[in-house]
Amino acid sequence: MGIEILSFTIRDVSDNVEYLSSLGRAQTAVVIKNADIAKAEAERDATIRNKACFRVNVLIVIQQLYNLYKQCDIYLQKQYKM
Repeated sequence: MGIEILSFTIRDVSDNVEYLSSLGRAQTAVVIKNADIAKAEAERDATIRNKACFRVNVLIVIQQLYNLYKQCDIYLQKQYKM
């Protein structure tokens, strides 16, 4: 006969000098700092890629305009036999 404890739950632990609550603060700060750095680097890399794509698109448009100019010039030369 007797009492058998199958399980128990600790609901709250505290101390007067807040030692327990400050245990994870330093690691949390490091994780947040690393996340902020990673986010900034990702945004920087995305901006660089976007600007590179924009530059390529501008060069394509310039080439297309130049080709159109050449076609117009050829057409006008044929029309007016310059």
